[in-house]
Amino acid sequence: RVLSHAPTSIPLAHAAALPLVGLTVLQVLDKAIGEGASRGYTDSPRSGKILVHAGAGGMGSFALQYARHVLGYEEVHTTASPGKEHLVKALE
Repeated sequence: RVLSHAPTSIPLAHAAALPLVGLTVLQVLDKAIGEGASRGYTDSPRSGKILVHAGAGGMGSFALQYARHVLGYEEVHTTASPGKEHLVKALE
C-alpha cells in the first residue's frame, strides 16, 4: 500500500481522486523547480521553458498539462516516439 498526504491547495474530494501518477509528478516538479513551487496556481505565466520527457506516457501527459495549465509555463516541450506524436499533439 502507498500512502500520501493530501495536498492542502485543493478540496479533499479532489485530492482523493488524484491517481498515484499525479502525486508522483507533483513530487518530481517540486524537486525540479523548488520545494512547494508546484503546489499553487499562478496568475502570471512563468518565464522560461520546461522539457518533459516521454510526454505521451502517463506521467508525461500529466506533467505536460500541469506545467501548461496550472504552473503557467509559456513554453512546454516534450519528447515522444513517432508513433505517439499524435497523442502529445492532442494535449495542446
